[in-house]
Amino acid sequence: MVVIDISVHEGELPGSGTIIVTAGTDGTLGDAARALDTSLGGLVARMVELGGELTNGKVLDALAPSGSGHDRILVLCLANKE
Repeated sequence: MVVIDISVHEGELPGSGTIIVTAGTDGTLGDAARALDTSLGGLVARMVELGGELTNGKVLDALAPSGSGHDRILVLCLANKE
């Protein structure tokens, strides 16, 4: 059995672990994704740019850069509001 501990935080991004942020299916980064993108020198935007077709529920996955304190970066694509 694998146990996964998931926490949802409002406010500051955590400094370690796996980070999950959102982007719209049109490639628009959510607030947390923009903040993370800034702190990682554009990594999140690059993930979205190279992620192919962004469909609702698609997850983009990357190893976090060395020294960032994070393990992985996940971008969850969500349908844009109509």
